[in-house]
Amino acid sequence: MRVVLCHHCWTWVFPQGTQCGECKSVIALDEPDPAADELGRLLGTVSARLANVVWERPKLPSHAELWGTTTGLLYWPLLIQQPNGSIVPPANMSRPASPWSLFSLWRPTNPARSVDTPLESWTPLPQTGTALGQSFLDAPGAAFFPRENVVKIACRSRSWTLHRTIGRALRLTVQPQVTPGAPSWKDFFQQDAWRSIAVVS
Repeated sequence: MRVVLCHHCWTWVFPQGTQCGECKSVIALDEPDPAADELGRLLGTVSARLANVVWERPKLPSHAELWGTTTGLLYWPLLIQQPNGSIVPPANMSRPASPWSLFSLWRPTNPARSVDTPLESWTPLPQTGTALGQSFLDAPGAAFFPRENVVKIACRSRSWTLHRTIGRALRLTVQPQVTPGAPSWKDFFQQDAWRSIAVVS
């Protein structure tokens, strides 16, 4: 079983037959992914790190950073690269693993990324353009939620629910703030583009 990028909900998923495991859209498994520059335009420019979140998904990264961009929300998995090139969740975020977990076997597509010591972050998050698009293509478990597909986002303390036109409602658990003094995520959702969508309490 291989993980693929759904071109409808922009989530890396394990397909169920020819359907996306997340939004149930039909996936053409032989269709190539968009070029990095095209994907970079879709993702927009990174503007704010909103929170560390947990999204429970079988066999896919459940811990991530949630970033706000000029065009939507970016779910960026927190993973550690091992000396042999495989990537795993951080030890303090581990959960029972499948014996054939994709992420214990994944190798970077670029051999130059191999390192001698584990890294705190597997892939740095570029801010914009082709580099961001390429990093998204190289990041198994990442997801992007275009603002135009978001109907409503309810932010209540540590529980956020994202309602979309494509895919089921997405529930995230927000982790405690790890960077004292960081800009408030509430400021991001007070922008004109989000004010009519986000319900913050």
